[in-house]
Amino acid sequence: MNILQKSNVISSIVRVNKFKSKEPQLFLPWKTLTHVLSPVDDLRNPAELVKLLRNQGLPTKEGIIDITLCKQPLSIVFTVDKHVFSKIVLIDICANEEIIAKSSCLFQGVSPKKILVESWSPKIGEMIKMSHFRSVIHSNFVTNISRAVGHDVKKIAHVADWGLESASLLRGFQQFGRKELLSDNAVEHLFKISKAANLHYENDLTFQNNVKLCYEKMKEGNDETLSEWNDVKDYFLKHYDSIYERIGLTFDDRLLILLIQKK
Repeated sequence: MNILQKSNVISSIVRVNKFKSKEPQLFLPWKTLTHVLSPVDDLRNPAELVKLLRNQGLPTKEGIIDITLCKQPLSIVFTVDKHVFSKIVLIDICANEEIIAKSSCLFQGVSPKKILVESWSPKIGEMIKMSHFRSVIHSNFVTNISRAVGHDVKKIAHVADWGLESASLLRGFQQFGRKELLSDNAVEHLFKISKAANLHYENDLTFQNNVKLCYEKMKEGNDETLSEWNDVKDYFLKHYDSIYERIGLTFDDRLLILLIQKK
């Protein structure tokens, strides 16, 4: 029957009734139905159509358990098994996720746009906090919805690259770090160094001066110092990426932000 194959048209006119003690019902107004369907659909009078549909067999594999006629207002009523019907709908959505939103009547007339979605990751050397998770999860949600509608979306993670705290971490690694521990659990070792470096920066004037010297070298673009920092930075970036990947979050690009301006 062509009447059941025009889902993109039917979905815009169907009315759903929900009952606490009954199965859900889908109401298709007869007057509207006759306007949107062409004469080739061979529509009979409402009672004959209901009889014809029922004779095709109930319940259907789609979860329709009854088809009746409502006289006020004149409508064809499909009663559905909510468990079977919901399962069928969800399976259909998953199987057609690339096209279902684009073909939906809700998004007709929406012109594709280029959209940039930004989120903030921890600065290098910082542990991931709930605020970072909220940022990337929200950006991922916006990205998925926008892509489903048909927009061209690019998702970027902003990462604070280096500043005075980074120099403290790097100087701490130079003074307290053990390279042999980096092969087992590099980030755990570096986090411990970061805590120790912060403590020494507050209480050790010599260490504080060394940090400032390291910081000046980074600002000046000293190749050796920046090379050491890039090695430390890569460990953290791999760590952050591994955590995001566990919950299905990825980025199209990463933008490293300097916390100071190089000379």
